[in-house]
Amino acid sequence: MKTYPNDIENILGIHQIRQLLKKQCGGGRGAILVDTMCISRNKNQIALWLKQVHEYVQVLESGGGGPAISDLDLNLSMSKLDVKDLVLDSRELNEIRSVCIEAQEVVDFFDGHLTQFPELHKLVSSMTPPQSVIDQINGVFDQEGTWKRNA
Repeated sequence: MKTYPNDIENILGIHQIRQLLKKQCGGGRGAILVDTMCISRNKNQIALWLKQVHEYVQVLESGGGGPAISDLDLNLSMSKLDVKDLVLDSRELNEIRSVCIEAQEVVDFFDGHLTQFPELHKLVSSMTPPQSVIDQINGVFDQEGTWKRNA
C-alpha cells in the first residue's frame, strides 16, 4: 500500500480548493464545514462521500423538491446556553425555532425519500429535532416572531 507524504494537502493544493469552496458557501456554517473537511485514504469512506454528494446534487437538481435550509449561524446563541443566568433574546429564540423546524423538515423529507436518497437518509436518520423546544418557543412567540400578549 502506498503511503503519502505528511504534506500531501500542500502538494495537492487543498488550501486553494478550500478557498474556492468557501466562496461558494451561502454563509458561515458552510465555511466552517469546509474547514473541517479532511483527506481520506479509505476507499470505502471516499465512495460513501461520493454517493452522498451525488444524492445531494440530485436533490438540488430535482426542481425544488428538497427541504429549504437557511444559513443561520447559531454558534453565539448556543454558547450563551452554557453561561449561567444569561438569557437569549427574542431573535435568538426565533432563530433556534427556525433551525429546529428546518431540521424536522430535513428528516421528514429524507424519510419520505428513503429509496431515492438512501445515503443521505442514513446521514440524518439519527437526528431527532427537539419538538419540545419548538413547542416552548411557539408558546411565547407567534409565527412572525413577536411576543404573544398572553405568554
